[in-house]
Amino acid sequence: MTSIPSSAVDGRSLRRERNRQDIVDALLGLIENGETEISAALIASKAGLSERSIFRYFDDVNDLYRSVCDLAFSKEIEYALIDDAGVGRKLLRTQIIKHFAEELSAFDKQQQQAAVAIIDSLTTFESYDMMRSDQRMSVQAIKSILTESIRKALQ
Repeated sequence: MTSIPSSAVDGRSLRRERNRQDIVDALLGLIENGETEISAALIASKAGLSERSIFRYFDDVNDLYRSVCDLAFSKEIEYALIDDAGVGRKLLRTQIIKHFAEELSAFDKQQQQAAVAIIDSLTTFESYDMMRSDQRMSVQAIKSILTESIRKALQ
């Protein structure tokens, strides 16, 4: 049995990542340019690769679009940062209290605080990002999990 030199593996890995990135960049560029009729052939042509490469480097179309969204988000993150996030979190907690006032009224003060803290934690961007990026959950799955978790916090 012949072993593959580590430099060959590294070269292939680097080429794979570069080709993946070229495909993501190509699709993002098409979207940013307002293309509405985007096909695998168009993406491949813009990336300088074959159509087959797209399906070699991505599990499915959702995997490709998730990668494009991640790239687009990373480019725009500086515009999404809030200087004083504490004020924003306080506003969100106030909204939680108002939105769930009826459900919270059945609890004593300590239970209310715990429920609001749970819902506040569940609805942070970090929670969403962890489920979406790290755990690769679909938006629908995240919505279902959050809905069920909030219901349980209010029981």
